[in-house]
Amino acid sequence: EYDKTAARESGVKSYTEEDARNKNKEEYDKTAAAYEEWSESNVLMQKCSYYSVMNEMEKEQIEGKTFLEVGCGPCPLGQRLAKKGAKKIYGLDISQEMITNTRKRLDEQGLSAQFELVCGDIFDQ
Repeated sequence: EYDKTAARESGVKSYTEEDARNKNKEEYDKTAAAYEEWSESNVLMQKCSYYSVMNEMEKEQIEGKTFLEVGCGPCPLGQRLAKKGAKKIYGLDISQEMITNTRKRLDEQGLSAQFELVCGDIFDQ
């Protein structure tokens, strides 16, 4: 269990939940372009993470189905799903900059009709 008193005494800054969310959003907004470039060039992400997830999803059929990618960033999985015939992909990300960059990329690839991207926090009610 997290001990706020011990954290304060040790010099660790304690954030409220709202402050932490805002800090995350600010960081993602600042690094959106760099994150997209990194996720596309990172061999571990491309060959292990995305590959294994796609292999599992393909077992259940992709064509004509609807998917939700939470914390989508540049929608790496959604892009793969769209190219494999997914009917619709909903992407949710806390960063407006990520959403803006992703929309541009999807337009360039001719995939935007299959996507609905929403900037929001999964914890919002």
